[in-house]
Amino acid sequence: RLCDVWPDGASTMITRGILNLSQRNGKSKPEALEPGKLYPVEISLNHTGYVIPAGHRLRLSISTSYWPMAWPSPNNANVKIFTASSQLRLPVRSANAVDGRLTEYTRTKTGEPIATTILREVKQNRRLITDPETGQSTLEIYADNGKTRFENSQMEMGSVNLQRYSINHSDPLSARAEYEWDWEYSRGDWLIKTRTRTVVSCDASFFYLKAESIAFEGDRQVFQKNWDKKYPRDHF
Repeated sequence: RLCDVWPDGASTMITRGILNLSQRNGKSKPEALEPGKLYPVEISLNHTGYVIPAGHRLRLSISTSYWPMAWPSPNNANVKIFTASSQLRLPVRSANAVDGRLTEYTRTKTGEPIATTILREVKQNRRLITDPETGQSTLEIYADNGKTRFENSQMEMGSVNLQRYSINHSDPLSARAEYEWDWEYSRGDWLIKTRTRTVVSCDASFFYLKAESIAFEGDRQVFQKNWDKKYPRDHF
């Protein structure tokens, strides 16, 4: 992570980059790392444009995992970085005469918005739960995306979703991701709803996917499908 550190100590992330070191030669050529061997590695950061004010500092943070943004490797790893032979290369755009000929942005012209009525307000929150006895940490992200009626068609639409990411930081194989989505659509005297549940877990050799999709017409269930699959990790 490349961060802008403010004079008061606050930090703003500018950009980040993620690389599975087994894919250092490309995703199509995964190769295991050999302990004790030195590898030259280049990690690309996501493209962005950012102005760093005077008095601010740049900070580069490097870690062996970035849960839950990236799934952890199957083993806890110790990685040594040789800073004397490492570089951070950042493109810099300097002001030039062309800037004076750039067109100023004007106010955007948009059409009239579709007439809607909010039936349920949006509500979002997140919480981090840590079990002091087991060391398991769980991040829950809850989003009630509200419910809206589109006046022209009288269609009503709403959704709720929950994301849950848990891990014991001493055991990368304990990583587990859960997703729950509920959607509902209605108009007049008809109502349809869908409900999906997905769980992703792992061991040293496989990823495991369990999922369920259910559909309702009114209160009557009209569809259900379940998945229970596993996929080789193959250097992940």
